Amino acid sequence: MRYAVIVAFLLTLLTMPDSARAQSVGASCTAALATAAASACNVNGCYVCTSMGGGVYTWLQQPLNLGTAAASAGSSCTSYPAGAVRFNTTLANLEVCDGSIWEIVGTATTSCGSPSGLSFTNVTSASLGTSYTSNTATITFSGCSGSYSVSVTGDPTAQISVNGGAWTTSGAIASGQTLRARLTSSGSISTTSTATVTVGSLSTNWTVTTRAAGLLAFETNEGYIGSAIGGLAAADAICQYDAGANGLAGTYKAILSDDTTDAVTRLTLSYPIVSAFDGNTIAPTNLWSGSLAWYFRVMDGGPGNSFDHWSGTDATGHKQSTYTCSGWTAAGTGGLGWGWQSNTNWAFGSYNNCGESHSLLCIQQ
Repeated sequence: MRYAVIVAFLLTLLTMPDSARAQSVGASCTAALATAAASACNVNGCYVCTSMGGGVYTWLQQPLNLGTAAASAGSSCTSYPAGAVRFNTTLANLEVCDGSIWEIVGTATTSCGSPSGLSFTNVTSASLGTSYTSNTATITFSGCSGSYSVSVTGDPTAQISVNGGAWTTSGAIASGQTLRARLTSSGSISTTSTATVTVGSLSTNWTVTTRAAGLLAFETNEGYIGSAIGGLAAADAICQYDAGANGLAGTYKAILSDDTTDAVTRLTLSYPIVSAFDGNTIAPTNLWSGSLAWYFRVMDGGPGNSFDHWSGTDATGHKQSTYTCSGWTAAGTGGLGWGWQSNTNWAFGSYNNCGESHSLLCIQQ
């Protein structure tokens, strides 16, 4: 049905009687316009200034420009006159040139089957104020070669990407193309942010919920050579890996300073801080108060002193610049904390050669 409507529209333009065209066809124009291949359109069609010979220049009707388009609407039409029309066989849309881009004037999706595949996995225990991207959904539907409109509403940071394209809030999607959503999690604990994604008339909610009040902390089961850790980012990656291996959701970083960065400034903390192993409270209000209410413990159930842990940090969270193994990348001396103590020694109790192996303390963000 939609193709019949489109064909009828085009035939109406192409078979317009001469009396209707007389308004422009045959009207004189200038040599300058002919040289510039100037074109103009009105309700009767599009015309181009053409040399007829002998110094005569006349407006002649220009055929409609039909053909396939790019896979998305809004492609350039600067090589066509404003008012030119085409059928986009990729998106199954009728489009008109506005002098700059092809604009959709009709969307043929009425016979398309209902879309399927619109499903995203919700995120829980998310870190605060962090950008999250959903899993990839593949949208399929049958019965047409057209497209469905797609959009996202809800959280003000919510966006979508069709088939790996730019992030936006609306667009069109064809069968077989992929769809992802993203948003930035709330800056408050235990708070859910929602992106409502709609394809055609089908909608689904994707949610990102921030972690609860208690931050989880643990000591790594394994030890790491101080000079070979590879810096703060590498230490954070170790903590993230260990957290995942132990079934802990969220983002984790190492309680570690280097030559230029203090642990207290690079970690985002809220309270209480609790042991990931046994749930006991390590710090009810302030990790950097100089004492702990409980001990950091390794996830295999050890007492927390399987290894002294690298820290390079004093009990106030500030760096001990001469005890960071040159940013945890080279030989030297590294500061150690004693995980089995609750006084200031938990952060910095001694030091050791950077060629030795010690654990790391890890904390949720």
